[in-house]
Amino acid sequence: MAADILKKGCIKVKGMYSEKKDSTYDATVIMDDTGGKYVNFKLEFEPKKQSPKRGAAR
Repeated sequence: MAADILKKGCIKVKGMYSEKKDSTYDATVIMDDTGGKYVNFKLEFEPKKQSPKRGAAR
């Protein structure tokens, strides 16, 4: 994973765990090199897929 993020600048990760919500999620980890002493990382989430509502007219 480390080699991929250094090479590509981002990587998709499935099954990351959140202690706060006690659940797992998928996200893209993006390396944000600001040119300074440190490198920042951001998480980008895909929008949740909406399931069709029951009883909706077609």
